[in-house]
Amino acid sequence: MKHTIFSLILFFISTSTFATRKEILLNENWMFRFSHQVQFKSEERVNLPHTWNSGDALSGKQDYYRGMGNYTKTLFVKPEWKGKRLFLRFEGVNTIANVFINDVHIGEHRGGYGAFVFEITDKVKYDADNRILVKVNNALQQDVMPLVGDFNFYGGIYRDVNLIITDPVNISLTDYASPGVCLVLK
Repeated sequence: MKHTIFSLILFFISTSTFATRKEILLNENWMFRFSHQVQFKSEERVNLPHTWNSGDALSGKQDYYRGMGNYTKTLFVKPEWKGKRLFLRFEGVNTIANVFINDVHIGEHRGGYGAFVFEITDKVKYDADNRILVKVNNALQQDVMPLVGDFNFYGGIYRDVNLIITDPVNISLTDYASPGVCLVLK
């Protein structure tokens, strides 16, 4: 009996090393500025979740800023991650997000209430700092729902951002920002 239990424990420990996946929360030390602010040193340091409209609802005014803001962050990519696959997962950005790595556009997400993932494996420099830029726009868009509501459309990265590191073979993360598990009933 002891031999069977020991064998089972050893089996589960050994198989867990093959299915490694690492998630790193990237919520700290982002730099933010409105897109119309072009003067030197106009950025402010923020931590996510963040919205540029946080005080607007309390101002008592009907109008609030709906426009563009830029978020930047420096990400050091470790040399031991070479040979792995790297993904950026955004839990929520309102309303349109354009994501760049080292000034190369890697994708756009339209809609503020769903998570999204972009693979950045081939866009990063290893053993070096990499610049993440997220251009966010919460202005009225005729092709992005909802158009109106009895609530404010807060602009910004208002949920977590994660770097996900996986083995080369993995369950897809880019399928509508899937967490990687799919159960099908027959």
